[in-house]
Amino acid sequence: MAARARCVDYVAGKQAAAAFCKTLAPGSKPRLETVFKLLRALGVKLNAVPASVAAA
Repeated sequence: MAARARCVDYVAGKQAAAAFCKTLAPGSKPRLETVFKLLRALGVKLNAVPASVAAA
């Protein structure tokens, strides 16, 4: 049972990696929503800061 769960996780990980590469491939035009989903899946948080604050 545990081996099957590991196998399912492995396959899901491979599919996610393929989707990630396809989304960010040269020439692709991913939607902003898709980019945010990928960043969230990777554990990345994106913050917007006004340019005047960032330069200080």
